[in-house]
Amino acid sequence: MSLNGLPGMILGVTIPRLYTSWIATSVSLDEQPIKEPTKGKKKNEAELLQILTEFGKSRAKEYKNATRYISPMIWQTFL
Repeated sequence: MSLNGLPGMILGVTIPRLYTSWIATSVSLDEQPIKEPTKGKKKNEAELLQILTEFGKSRAKEYKNATRYISPMIWQTFL
């Protein structure tokens, strides 16, 4: 079962039409440390901002209301 697209961790789900409920009874974490990526090029803040702005402008040409999503997309990326 895959549930996604919501902000935060999903700990309980109910689907009335299927008469089904799932509730988390425990949460466990792996003790493995997060490793730094070894592939790809490093980007600084200015380069990333330029890439996101260009992406937003290209989408604005294709979709009618895409320009209103550019600023929130940039904020979410940098937060």
